[in-house]
Amino acid sequence: MIRMTRILKIWIGLAMVYAALIAWHQPLRGPLSEAEVRAAFGGQYVHMLQSEDAQARAFLDFFLTDDGRPFFMVNLNALPEQTPDVEDAARQYGFFMMLRLLPRASYPVMSTDVIAGLTNSLGTDLSPFDRLVVVRYRSRRDFLEIVATSEFRQEVGNKGASLDGWYSAPSTIGPTLSLPVVTLCFLMLIGLIGTLRARNAAHARSQRSAFNPAARS
Repeated sequence: MIRMTRILKIWIGLAMVYAALIAWHQPLRGPLSEAEVRAAFGGQYVHMLQSEDAQARAFLDFFLTDDGRPFFMVNLNALPEQTPDVEDAARQYGFFMMLRLLPRASYPVMSTDVIAGLTNSLGTDLSPFDRLVVVRYRSRRDFLEIVATSEFRQEVGNKGASLDGWYSAPSTIGPTLSLPVVTLCFLMLIGLIGTLRARNAAHARSQRSAFNPAARS
C-alpha cells in the first residue's frame, strides 16, 4: 500500500505538471471573432478594412481568418553594420518582445545567419537578407495582443533601428517535435525512474524486515 501510494503520487504530480504545460502552451480560446479584432485596432479598424494598401488589408485579413491554431512567423532580416547604437536597439527590442512572448507561450524556435546564397530560381534578389528567425506563436490572438498596442508601435522604432529591412510571413506548423511532446517524454522518464526507485526502496525495506525479527514486532 505504501509503495503504491508513493508511486501514485509521483504520477499524479507529473500529470498535473503536464496538464499545466498544455494549458499554457496550447490555444484553448478558439479563433478570434470580428468583434475582438475590431476592438483591438479601435479607430484604425475601418481605415484598414477600406484601405487600398495591400499589406494593410492582408495584415487585417490575417486576424479575421483566424483558425485558432498556433503558427510560425518566418522572418528574413537584413542586418546593418553593427554599431553600439544598432546593438542597443536590437537588445531593447528583443527584451521588449521576450517579455510579451513568453507569458503567451510564444518563443523563437530558430535563429540562424545566412552563410551564402547557393540557389535562387525565382530571380528575386535575396542578397540583402542576412538572418532567418522563426518565432512560434500560440495563436493569432496572442500575436494581436502584442502588435495592436501603443507600446508595440513605439517599440517598432527600435526594430527599425536594428535592421535595414525585413520580410515576415506567417506559416502553418506541420508535424514537429513540439515542446509538449518533448516534455511528455521527459516526464514519463522521470516517472519511470521514480517508480523504479520507489519499488526498489520498498523491496529493500521488506528485505530488511524479513531478516530483522525485531522490525516486524
